[in-house]
Order: sequence, then C-alpha cells, then structure tokens
Amino acid sequence: MTDTEDTATAEADDITQEDAPEEKNDTADVVQGFIFNPNSRAIRFVWKIDADGRFSEISEEFATAVGPASADVAGRSFTELAGRYHLDPGNTISELLKRRDTWSGKTIYWPVEGTSLQVPVDLAALPTYSRNREFDGFRGFGIVRVADTINDKQAMGLTFGAPAATAEEFTDGTDGVAADLLPADHEAAADEAAPNDAIPEGPATAEDT
Repeated sequence: MTDTEDTATAEADDITQEDAPEEKNDTADVVQGFIFNPNSRAIRFVWKIDADGRFSEISEEFATAVGPASADVAGRSFTELAGRYHLDPGNTISELLKRRDTWSGKTIYWPVEGTSLQVPVDLAALPTYSRNREFDGFRGFGIVRVADTINDKQAMGLTFGAPAATAEEFTDGTDGVAADLLPADHEAAADEAAPNDAIPEGPATAEDT
C-alpha cells in the first residue's frame, strides 16, 4: 500500500469515528435514579455518630430505602436533622445521645425523597471509645420499615427534587425491567427482629480497634 493510500485510509477511519453516534446507556440513567419501592421488605443499615454528635458514617442501604438526597446526612448532627425533619419531637433520642449509654427500640419517621411519605426507622446504638478510653461517639444500626409508610403533612420529601418513581410505575414503563435493576438489598430483607433483640439494654460499650 502506498503512502497516499495509507493517508486516505487513516482519514476515512477518523471520519467514521467522528460521525459514529455515541451509544446511549439508558439503563445507567435508570439505575442512577431513585426508585421508591413501597412493597419492599424491611432494610437494615448501620451508622456512626462522632463525639460531636455528627453523622460520620451511614451505609448505602439507607439511601436505597429513602433516596440518596434524603440519606445525605454526613457531617450533620442528629439535633440539626431532628429539627429539620421533626424526627424527635420529645427530644428522647437527643437526650439519650447526651447520656452516652446504650439504647434501643426507638422509632423515628424519615422523609422519602421525592414523595410526601415518611417511613418508620427503628434505631439502636451503643457508645464507642478510643484506645485511650476516650468517648468518640456511637455506633448503631437501624431498620427501615418501608412497607409501613405514612403520609407526611410537611411533605419534606418533596423538597429534595423531582418526584421519585415508584417501582410499579417504573415496571409499567420498562416491561418489567425494574425488578432486575432494583438493588439486591431490597430483596435481602431484614427479619422482623426489633433492635432490642440485637443490642441489650445496659451499660455495654464498644471499643474501636
């Protein structure tokens, strides 16, 4: 092949690559969007609050249940969130956090992103300490009882953005693809055990290692 033919072939390849339409990944867009599934089983998650009372960790299962914007609590204190979402009207949990004791069996109602609904969230926690025996916060876990939603008079979930699609609406529009795209955590259901069963009442503590 001559130099002229090589040049022509290279130019043709460049034109082909430039003109070729980009493939759209509609599935990726769907996966990134939040789909609220009111028929899901209970979803477990874990969380951590630092010594200043601010959320430092929360597992992704919580976002699966209530939406990523609603679950974006890192760096915020429980007191701040309780005031914003009316989570703790009697300041029960806030007082428990101040006492630095193990506690369990407390329920709050959390807003579901893109909806006017709330889901009950059962919480339990125990204090943690550093190697030097200095208090450094709480480790806890929760169970989101997705099937037990209630109407939120404040409609706080609608302040997070566009309305969320429900699993039923998504299935109708995609010929049943939703079931394949829903995170496995929706199906890896929690048993019906309450937080009381996992963390006993008492002065037990946890030490970070």
